[in-house]
Amino acid sequence: MATTISFCLSLYKKDTVKLVAFLIFFSLIIIIPMLANAEDGDCHSVPLGGSYSVTSSCSFADPVTGWIDGQVNGVDNGGMTIETGVTLTILTGRIVTWSPGHSIVINGTIAINDGGQLQQTRIWMSDVDNDGYPATTTQYTSSAAGRRNRSDLTSYMSVDCLETGSGSANVFQLIPGLVVDRDNDCAATAEAPAERCVGNATTTIGVGDCVGGETFYAATSTAVFSFIHSDDAPGSADLDDTDPLVGSYAEGYYYTQGYYY
Repeated sequence: MATTISFCLSLYKKDTVKLVAFLIFFSLIIIIPMLANAEDGDCHSVPLGGSYSVTSSCSFADPVTGWIDGQVNGVDNGGMTIETGVTLTILTGRIVTWSPGHSIVINGTIAINDGGQLQQTRIWMSDVDNDGYPATTTQYTSSAAGRRNRSDLTSYMSVDCLETGSGSANVFQLIPGLVVDRDNDCAATAEAPAERCVGNATTTIGVGDCVGGETFYAATSTAVFSFIHSDDAPGSADLDDTDPLVGSYAEGYYYTQGYYY
């Protein structure tokens, strides 16, 4: 770009007409194609399932990682309406869907770039452990083992952090700042706080150093509540993480069997 500007300045000194002609040529081969390939904003608030109205010019994008060629997005188990004065752009190499048994109503415009497709089909995502959270954000136009219709999921924007079959059911979310507390006495091990993969099953029943109301998270579908927020655990490490009645040196005192020493 700096070279182009320098060239333009030198050309200006020699011949203004040539400079104007060059700028017109530059816009034709560089600027206009860039504008033609520019994307509208992402289509927002697309539901897991059900009909969707395009109310402002947009293009469907992957909710997390961005599009790749051939990737699918759109409406599952519903129809689509493009409102008046609005353009839905289907980008190069991408597939946008609406579902069988439903209609697509075009009051505005659909612009389909090279290799883009508009298909009437369902959307599937991989959810091997059947907990409602997909293994990846990739969406498909065909069923296969371990895939479910997107409309049957709990979320398609939150990727499952543990997708290993039935043993990982209900374990799906990453929560930061959790420490290990296997005996649920609010005295954690020496492991540093970290982002842990846990489920939505929790308990507030604690003993030992707990004061009540602390939340314990399970890391398996068998509801073994092994993690707690670091703010809910005292600063020193649990002296025995297999015995809930043996805790930590909290504020200079050793807690055991219900007493401080």
